[in-house]
Amino acid sequence: MENNQQANGAQAAIRLLQALHGLTLQATLAESKQALIFHILNNTISLVKFSRAYLFDLSSSSPSVYGVSGEMTVNRQSPVNLQLLSIVNSLNNKSSAQFVTGNSTEAASLEWRELSSRYNGLCVAWLPIFSKGKLVAGLWLERWGEGVWLEDELPLLKTLTRGYGGSWEKFEPNIPIISTAIRSLKKRNTRVVIAALLALLFLVPVRLRVVAQCEVIPKDPLTVTSPIDGVIKEISVAPGGEVVPGDALFRYDPELPTKDLDIAKQQVRIIQSQLKRAEVIAIDDDRMKAEVMSLRHRLEQELINEHLAQDVCDKLVVKTPIGGIVQISNPRDWEGRSVRTGDAILRVIDTSQTMVRIYIPESDNVGFKREVPVTILLNVDSSRSFSVSISYIAGSTSFSPTGINSFVCEADWVGNDNHARVGLQGTAILYGERVTLAYWLFRRPLASVRRLLGV
Repeated sequence: MENNQQANGAQAAIRLLQALHGLTLQATLAESKQALIFHILNNTISLVKFSRAYLFDLSSSSPSVYGVSGEMTVNRQSPVNLQLLSIVNSLNNKSSAQFVTGNSTEAASLEWRELSSRYNGLCVAWLPIFSKGKLVAGLWLERWGEGVWLEDELPLLKTLTRGYGGSWEKFEPNIPIISTAIRSLKKRNTRVVIAALLALLFLVPVRLRVVAQCEVIPKDPLTVTSPIDGVIKEISVAPGGEVVPGDALFRYDPELPTKDLDIAKQQVRIIQSQLKRAEVIAIDDDRMKAEVMSLRHRLEQELINEHLAQDVCDKLVVKTPIGGIVQISNPRDWEGRSVRTGDAILRVIDTSQTMVRIYIPESDNVGFKREVPVTILLNVDSSRSFSVSISYIAGSTSFSPTGINSFVCEADWVGNDNHARVGLQGTAILYGERVTLAYWLFRRPLASVRRLLGV
């Protein structure tokens, strides 16, 4: 009989240890603070039986209710919750695990009597939860009616809440670094090191540098404009196509120009015939000499018209004088379009002649030395760097392709080792005056603070 009792006691102890271990493990695996609160309120009952559980927030001077077992939401202004808060505020020692009785809450004895009469008896276990040595929460476990807490249960519950406190730590802000830093500042060696670092900040000179967006652009591209008024019949090249000198770029509709040329030639023939006839008559009739002079002037005008019409016909096919790559919008949009003299049609880019356009943000235009080369890092090959020399900086700002208010800057390649293609983008590193390391580090934060404060 005695052996059976010992075996039953051992089995009961093992079950308690299993439940304690399971609750601690589940608390450790909680993915959020809210999940941990839910676990504490609703799963602790697997270790000890109770009628209802409350979890109080004790991280501030005014306690509040985190939650109630079996309830998804909490009405913090309900009469019961307000009575409980009054009792918790009046506890003699919130930092100690204890069984709460009327003697523990002398300041709130009326609230305790009301709750006790409501449940035909009330027995409460109060269990504080500590995180990083600080009281953060309190677990309130109620037994109603004739249910009472046993002294042997309190150590078991204290062990459980220590596990809950360890799980609570991972959801607390980690700020011990501040206190560690303050302690370190009190050491003489640390103060010496900080003083040396501050001296370096204000004594070590570094060259001010700015990082800006850049792109490779053609240098002096040929813009092909319309040489005459007319209607484009077809575009003879494709966007991005390569051309050599003499290749046809586009053609005009020849119908009207050729008709104008035929009419001009016919007018010349008519005036020439009239002039010959008048010259023959003028031999015997002096009055025809004036007519001859008039016809000669008209012939000169018609010859000029013929020459102009011929010149227009000679320009019906536009050819490129240089080789390169063609830049043009959709060719079909141009076919059948009427254009006037001087309208830009396309561009021919000499791919061997490129330069770099740099967009310097307005806040970073700190005054650069043009004699100091600018370093270019292209996105397609960040392992290589190129050098360019600034040749032009705009006097006013405009928006960059990314929408930043910037000063446009153009630069030529230094050396002949670059073969960057038009359109490649990258980063430009520009160098300015030598400044202190402190200014180099805090220039932008200081400017932001000044804009914020208006000083």
